[in-house]
Amino acid sequence: MDNVAKLRLNRAVARAIRELRTKKCMTRRQVFEAANVQENTYSNFENGVTFPNSGVLEAIGLALGTTAAGLINAAKRTINAEMQDCASKAPDGKSQSAHAPASNA
Repeated sequence: MDNVAKLRLNRAVARAIRELRTKKCMTRRQVFEAANVQENTYSNFENGVTFPNSGVLEAIGLALGTTAAGLINAAKRTINAEMQDCASKAPDGKSQSAHAPASNA
């Protein structure tokens, strides 16, 4: 997985955590305490600054009523939806590569 893909996954997992937490009307404190994670560490995960290891991601998932796999699957759905949206907005209907240089035309 290249760095762009890792960053995209990291941000999508952060978004999944945040969205599930707010959907469940939970505070950050409730989640980080239930997951037994330090407050600043959890904040970094939810803001996409750092990515939790699998054990911590599982603990956060359980605190939110799901699993690490559930969070990652939600993140993948977000990524797929974003990529489809980008593809539909491309002038030729083809997906724009994240690595392609911008056109100066």
